[in-house]
Amino acid sequence: MQRICERALLVIFAVGAIEIHATGGSGRQGIFRIMIRENDRGLANSRQNQARFLSAPQEAYLRLLTVTNHLSHQVDQLLRSFDVTQPQFNVLRILAGAGPEGLGRNEITARMVTTTPDMTRLLNRMMDKGWVVRERGTEDRREVPTRLTAAGGHLLKKIDAPLARLHSEQFEAVSSNEMGHLLQLLKVIMEAEPHY
Repeated sequence: MQRICERALLVIFAVGAIEIHATGGSGRQGIFRIMIRENDRGLANSRQNQARFLSAPQEAYLRLLTVTNHLSHQVDQLLRSFDVTQPQFNVLRILAGAGPEGLGRNEITARMVTTTPDMTRLLNRMMDKGWVVRERGTEDRREVPTRLTAAGGHLLKKIDAPLARLHSEQFEAVSSNEMGHLLQLLKVIMEAEPHY
């Protein structure tokens, strides 16, 4: 959970920030407020439920988790239609960015959006599907580079457009100005957050 808050889904944090900003600032009642009402009616009205929270930061944190769960579920549903999990998709994107040299297991693990407890098993499953390839010949598998195959690259191309459409729908209530403001807020949060 800590890794999710520290590194993952800035998009999800964004939604929570916009929900609070929109209802408190401009008065907009867009998709994000609707999602919170549908997923956690106990958090939907901050004034009526003020006594449920110890502080405004706690309320913001819980709202972020609520929206995170909702949007992550939507992404899960989309990826499932391609027989891909979010961790597998994350690895595919990481390796696509790494280029033909590939990356070692530890390097992939360090770049993951969420914590993956058994990267070796995950990579082995992806090898079985033909999406990645790992070179043999060294005893230390952490240093064996993993590369994206042509099949893995083709799968990414198939997913990119539908996923982009989904993200556009998830953020359709956010104006370009709000998005810029939001990204700045996220930068402040991420840079100020202590690391334990």
